[in-house]
Amino acid sequence: MATMSKLKQQIYEFDNFRLDVARRQLLRDGEFVQLSSKAFDLLFVLVESGGQLVTKEELYGRVWANQVVEESNLTVQMSALRKALGERRDHPRYIMTVPGHGYRFLGEVFSPGEDADVLIETETVSRLVIEKAEESEPSYQAVASLPLDESDLKIVKPGLTFVTPAETRRLSKEEEFAADTKGRIVTAATVKAVSEAGAKGLRQPHTLLLWSGGFILALILVSGLVFWRFNLQRLNQDRPTVVPFAEVQIKQLTTKGQVRWAVLSPDRKFYAYTLSERGEYKESLWLGQTDGSHDILLRSPDEVTYSGLAFSPDGRTLYFTLTGKEASQNGLFKMLVLGGVAEKLSSEVSDYFALSPDGNQLAFFRTHKETNVSTLIIVNADGTGVRELLTRPPDKPFSPGRVAWSPDGSLLAVVAISDSLKESREIFTVRVTDGHLEQLTALEWVAMSNLVWLRDGRGLIIVATDKGEARRHLWRVDYPGGKAQRLSRDTDSYGSSLSISADGDSLTAVQIRQESNIWIAPADNLSQARQLTFSSINGIMGWYGLDWLPGNRLVFTAGIDRTLAIYSMETDGSNIKQLTSAGFHDQRPRVTADGRFIIFQSNRSGSNEIWRARVDGGDLKQLTTGGGNSAPHPTPDSRWVVYSSTRDGKSFIFRVPVEGGEPVRVTDKESSYPRVSHDGKLIACGYRAEAGAAEQLALVKIEDGTLVKLFAVPRSARFADGIRWMPDGEAVCYRDLVNGIWRQAIKGGAPQRLTGLPEEEAFPYEWSRDGKYFAFTRGRLISDAVLIKDFK
Repeated sequence: MATMSKLKQQIYEFDNFRLDVARRQLLRDGEFVQLSSKAFDLLFVLVESGGQLVTKEELYGRVWANQVVEESNLTVQMSALRKALGERRDHPRYIMTVPGHGYRFLGEVFSPGEDADVLIETETVSRLVIEKAEESEPSYQAVASLPLDESDLKIVKPGLTFVTPAETRRLSKEEEFAADTKGRIVTAATVKAVSEAGAKGLRQPHTLLLWSGGFILALILVSGLVFWRFNLQRLNQDRPTVVPFAEVQIKQLTTKGQVRWAVLSPDRKFYAYTLSERGEYKESLWLGQTDGSHDILLRSPDEVTYSGLAFSPDGRTLYFTLTGKEASQNGLFKMLVLGGVAEKLSSEVSDYFALSPDGNQLAFFRTHKETNVSTLIIVNADGTGVRELLTRPPDKPFSPGRVAWSPDGSLLAVVAISDSLKESREIFTVRVTDGHLEQLTALEWVAMSNLVWLRDGRGLIIVATDKGEARRHLWRVDYPGGKAQRLSRDTDSYGSSLSISADGDSLTAVQIRQESNIWIAPADNLSQARQLTFSSINGIMGWYGLDWLPGNRLVFTAGIDRTLAIYSMETDGSNIKQLTSAGFHDQRPRVTADGRFIIFQSNRSGSNEIWRARVDGGDLKQLTTGGGNSAPHPTPDSRWVVYSSTRDGKSFIFRVPVEGGEPVRVTDKESSYPRVSHDGKLIACGYRAEAGAAEQLALVKIEDGTLVKLFAVPRSARFADGIRWMPDGEAVCYRDLVNGIWRQAIKGGAPQRLTGLPEEEAFPYEWSRDGKYFAFTRGRLISDAVLIKDFK
């Protein structure tokens, strides 16, 4: 005898979130979001309210029923909930505070099951129902019914519908089991057995009840198997939903905050890392033990850059590449792990490299200076036997430093530009024997910093930024399927360093935390600066640009909720307003001299282009096409915008009308980060006089790009977001990678540092229109090596 009852599906969806009340889970893009029990209850009450005001009294009554709590409990839990949803109180996206009254949920909520209740059967006699769907190809749904309660699972054949009171979804053919709401396991074999048993007795394409003695016997056997499975699982503890990276163990290996590279020894006992010296353009090489013993200095600080590190398979030797001022410092070196003299192996390898599993070969990239063709090269570990394996054209080059050997040494995983217009990057595999290339992913990654193979060869771990993120995270990419799954869920970013132990159980990476805020100072006394914004760790105010509006207001970038948007504020830090919409990366805002428009760089069309908006954020207009366009700056007459445009791996300066129109190329030499002089006649920019030459500071004519002057710069100079004209027009300034801002007089002479600034790396800065004030971004980047275990 069967009885029927209804359970309302308590599943709510808003944006990319899914609130599963029965399972007490919040998912974002299918991934688990960590929430405390009380924060979950708060979210449920707010979502269930349908946008109506929920008073504080109602929240206390429903979330803390029959409990005496302080008002701060609600504030704390609400703050945690906002953080989990990726919003701030002063920029509500989902939860709006109604002062003195309560809260209102702003999101548009959809309940996928609100119009179709789930029917649950409870039976006293076991039976089996086989249904044949009326499709071109027969498919069967098997429903195993036992004398179980309403929370039990209804099982289906893979590829059909999987139904519980809390969830309705389709099983893929690859799924090996499904679990009911109590965590009990039902294998695909059980589903298959039930289906086959019923299919043998199928007599017509509609629902049939099969009561034959043979069928009952088969059903008893199958039911017994299911019953045994269920009860075996009951003897074990409930099995929670598996969330990638949820139970990972992360151990911080260093606390020095300036780590660039870190590599793990095959036996997991040691790690080597490079350390940048604070306030100096120097790096040192260290050896540490993962058990926490004292670190050993292997190579003293020197004016060199380490571009790659690798342990030999036996863990006794350390390979590394150097780039320095002297020719003798450049190339591939090796030394004993426990110390000794470094031996130079080759001048051919001077950048990032990957060591083969047997330790006999290296893979690296080389870009031809004249043609910009990039080549994947294999060389013996002693520097001999150079072999060019594969080349890529200038518009779709390999990404330097992104190469990894498969565990069996037969393949190389590489990263390359797949679409030059969209500037998207993908992973490819290259066969070592003959250079055969196959594309693995098709996801349009914004950036990939490094990758390593899992030791079973079934996938890779990568450091990458997808098109919806502003930070670099850890991802897993399956091989050969190419399916990608984000592993890290924190707000920290990850550096380019990545290595894995021989047993595949441990991983080293460099974890990065950013924080920046905007300061303002009198232009004639920079030491009197005061802070305007107060973001916390991983809050980035002004990191990607700032400028002045008429009336001495400021526009600036801020990273909030996976977005880089443009904001404005008063010079006392008040009245902050968001000007551009969320969901994109809007960077490098520049205000036209007439105060009408903000010119900025954005990926709104799928690739980096130059855009224009009114100063209130309205009237958006795309000014360029073709991708690879960045670093805009308007001319003083507000008629043109100059910008950098990258084509075939080289950057040149163009200009385009502010009102829109055809772009005009300005320079015929490699040049970037243009800045127009106050009289509108000259452009200051980064410049390469010849292909492959060192980048210098240049002044060129805006009319035709004719070179006017060329200045040598310190090795630590940085032009990105840094070239500015002094208010008097007598000098050009640019950033320093280590300390402060350089001032180069137009008349010539050695560059001098601006005085009064903090002794730290400079970030975006700008003088006010009247020259009286100086706004600048102070930031810090904390990077340390971490050991990650149980990440699979």
